[in-house]
Amino acid sequence: VFHLVDMAYHAGKVGGTLPAAMNAANEVIVADFLNGKASFLDIEKTVCTVMERHERDGVTQNPSLAEIFAVDEWARMITEEIRK
Repeated sequence: VFHLVDMAYHAGKVGGTLPAAMNAANEVIVADFLNGKASFLDIEKTVCTVMERHERDGVTQNPSLAEIFAVDEWARMITEEIRK
């Protein structure tokens, strides 16, 4: 079962920087999928891993724009590391 919709609801409920982390990871892994570098099932697994790491490290509530951009950059970097 594909759980990304549930994960999106979770990110929205938690709020803060978690939706930015989810979106960034999703953009990177979907691009890999579209370019034949990742499987369809890798999308959910990778996004979930990035979200879990971000929640473990601490989601910032009421983030500044700079904090959102920093999390976006972090999530993209982590997603690339996972893909290697």
